[in-house]
Amino acid sequence: MKRHIWADPTKEWEGFRFTAYSLDVDKVWDLPLTQERSTDGKAEQIPTTLSKVYESVADKHFGVGPESFCVRITTDAEKLTFRGPWCNCIILKALLELKKEGVGPFSTLWFWYDSDSCSDDPHEIYRFFVVCGDRIVREEILLNDTFDSGFDPTVFRGEDDSDSIWFNDSDWREANTRFWYRKFYTETRTGQLMVLRPDEPILYSYERPRAPAPDIVQEMQSVTLLKMYRLLWVALPLLVALAFPSIKDYMAVAALALGASFLWVCWETRKVGRR
Repeated sequence: MKRHIWADPTKEWEGFRFTAYSLDVDKVWDLPLTQERSTDGKAEQIPTTLSKVYESVADKHFGVGPESFCVRITTDAEKLTFRGPWCNCIILKALLELKKEGVGPFSTLWFWYDSDSCSDDPHEIYRFFVVCGDRIVREEILLNDTFDSGFDPTVFRGEDDSDSIWFNDSDWREANTRFWYRKFYTETRTGQLMVLRPDEPILYSYERPRAPAPDIVQEMQSVTLLKMYRLLWVALPLLVALAFPSIKDYMAVAALALGASFLWVCWETRKVGRR
C-alpha cells in the first residue's frame, strides 16, 4: 500500500522495509542547507549543500552541537551555524559525528526498525540503527516526516540483487540482514526495549520469548491431590460421628461445610487440563 510523504504531498512511496539500506551519495550530497553568517553586523543566509559543509570541516578538528533544528560546528578557527530542513540537519549531524569517531559515513548500513505517528498533526517518525564494519555504531537515529522536514526516503538505497551473478548472493545478503537485526534486539538497550514493548511491534527475524507452557500433567496431579485432601477432611467428621454418636449432629454440620468446600474446589478446577 502506498504511503503519503508529508514533506512532499505530491509524492507517494512504498514505505521502509526490513533490509539493509545504504546512503545514496549523490542525493545526500545535494541536500540543501543555509549557512548563517554575520557580516558588518548584518545577518546573511548563504545557500549551500551538505557536501560543501561536510568537505569544508571533515579534515579539521571540529565539534558538533546538540541542536536538532540546526547544526553548530566549532573548529579551531571559527564557529559555524547551518540551518535547513529538519532531516537534512539530522543527516549532516549524524555524518559529521560518525566521521569524528573514525567511522566512514558512506560505508554504513542503515536498518529501519520502527515507525510512529503523531495524533495531533500529520507527522511520522522513522527509527534506524546504523552498522559499520563489525559493530552497531548507532542504536537510534530518528528521521521525521512532516510538512517542513525535508524528508526524502530516496536518500536510502535498499539492497538490490539485480547485478548479482551468483545464485547464493541473495541468501547471503538475507542472512547478513537477519544477523544484524538479531544482534540489535539482543545486544542493544533500544533493541531489548523493542522486544519488551507491551504493544508487541513487529520484529524482524526474531521471536519474542514466551512464558513456558504450563505442565498439564503436573497441574492435573496437583488438582487431584487437592481434591483427595479435601475429601479426606469430609470423611473425618463422619468417622468421628460413628465413633462418638453423642456429637454426631456437630460432626454432620462440619461434614456439610467441608463437603461444600470440596464441591467448590471441584468447580474452580473443572477446566484444568483442557487446552
